[in-house]
Amino acid sequence: MQNKQNFYRIIIITGGEINHKYFCNKISEKYNVVHIFKIHSSLSDEEYFNSVYKDYNEYDKKIIDTVVKQRIEAQKEFLLPEGNDFSDIAITHYRDGYLINDDKTISKIISFKPTHILLYGAPLLKSNFINAMNCPLINLHMGVATKYRGGSANNIAFLKRDYENVGYTFHHVTTAIDGGKMIYIGRYKNYKENDNPHKITFKLLIDAVNVLKGIIPEIKHKVNENELGLPPYLPNEIFKVSDFEKVSDDFKSCMHLKE
Repeated sequence: MQNKQNFYRIIIITGGEINHKYFCNKISEKYNVVHIFKIHSSLSDEEYFNSVYKDYNEYDKKIIDTVVKQRIEAQKEFLLPEGNDFSDIAITHYRDGYLINDDKTISKIISFKPTHILLYGAPLLKSNFINAMNCPLINLHMGVATKYRGGSANNIAFLKRDYENVGYTFHHVTTAIDGGKMIYIGRYKNYKENDNPHKITFKLLIDAVNVLKGIIPEIKHKVNENELGLPPYLPNEIFKVSDFEKVSDDFKSCMHLKE
């Protein structure tokens, strides 16, 4: 009987943050991850938010400083030490996400003969990449894709106080952002008094990784079809800096009412 670690040949396309390292390391505990393609801009938190939010001012900076501090604290609590660094897996580093769709990258990935390609925090794959692959391409979207698509999905759910639709989605990858056929949707249910959106994000990630480790054997074929009836894609810019403060205040208020 062939060893699972040898049978599966997994490629991961991801970012370079603690949560991405955690994802890769936990998957590699069970499966043979043959290569990681890391897309990481190396921007500081302030540079990142400045690039996303064009009217970034001093008051916004105070809000973002608080957000970053809470995020770091939650990462330390839930994702370390596993997210400290990538484990002993070969990595290709890109600073520009468009390079993942380059013909040389595609040829390199094909040469690994992957059984599965996993995406988490990855850039949009173009049709030339998707059409070239003969294995399942699976994306982890941090949001309930049947309700919210885009990188700010859970933030939008929090902003709307739609706490029943804070979660994550595994779906097949197409050229539509978070639009491929659904594989699994997980929702956050056990809200705690000391929760905050950052803690919930990383608890969802932990749950998502555990689920993925269990369902990989069930995902045997590539599916290049979009899910029907999905909501429109929401760009990150729709969620404003001031919304972080509103989400935090609303969440505290709602959790107090649940006590």
